[in-house]
Amino acid sequence: YLRSRDFWSNTSLILTADHGEEFGEHGFSGHPHELYDTLIHVPLMIYSPFVKEAGMTIEQPVSLLDIFPTVCDLVGIEKPSHLQGKSLSPFLIEKPKKRDEGVISEAFKKEYEGSMNVGKHECTISDLGKVSYRTKRWKYIYSLNGRDELYNIKNDPMEQNNLIEEEKAIARKFRKRLREHISKQRTIKRKTLKRKLRKRISETREKIF
Repeated sequence: YLRSRDFWSNTSLILTADHGEEFGEHGFSGHPHELYDTLIHVPLMIYSPFVKEAGMTIEQPVSLLDIFPTVCDLVGIEKPSHLQGKSLSPFLIEKPKKRDEGVISEAFKKEYEGSMNVGKHECTISDLGKVSYRTKRWKYIYSLNGRDELYNIKNDPMEQNNLIEEEKAIARKFRKRLREHISKQRTIKRKTLKRKLRKRISETREKIF
C-alpha cells in the first residue's frame, strides 16, 4: 500500500510493545506490577529511509520514552522541552553512539491499577511500588517496601540470583541515581495533563499534515 501510494520513500515505521509477559519465571504469570526483563524488555524495530545503516542492532538499553523525540527528529519537527525521553536519531542517522546512563522504569502499586485512566487520582511518588535502573550489564530494582534487588544481566539474564548483598557498592551507586530521579518527580494532575496533551497533539497534527 505504501509503495503503491508513493509513501514508502519518506515513511518511517516503528514496531514495539507496551510490556512483556511472565510465565512463572518469578513465581507469577501475566504482567503484574514488577520490573523484571520478562516484562519491560520489549521489541523495538525501526524502519526509516533516513537510517544510515540498514539491519544494525543496537545493544544499548533504551526506553519507550525515547520513541516520541525520535519521531520528532525523523519528521523534522521541534521536540517539546518537557520530554523525559531522548531521541534515538544519533543511533539511526549518525554513527551508533554509547550512552553513559542507564534506563529507568517505574511500576505503580497494585492498588492504584486503573486510577491513571479514570482521572480521579493524583499520581505522586508515594504511589510507586518499584523503580529500576537498567544498564547493559546490571539491573537494580529499588523497592519502596524495602526489598531491593540487583542482577548481573550478562551472567543471569533470567534474573534469578539476587546480588544485593554481594555487590553493595554497585547497588549503592544505582540507588543514589534512582533517588535523584525520584526526587525530581512531581505530582501530575490528570485533568491538566489531558488539556495540555490535547493542545500539543493538535499543534503537532497541524505541523505534520
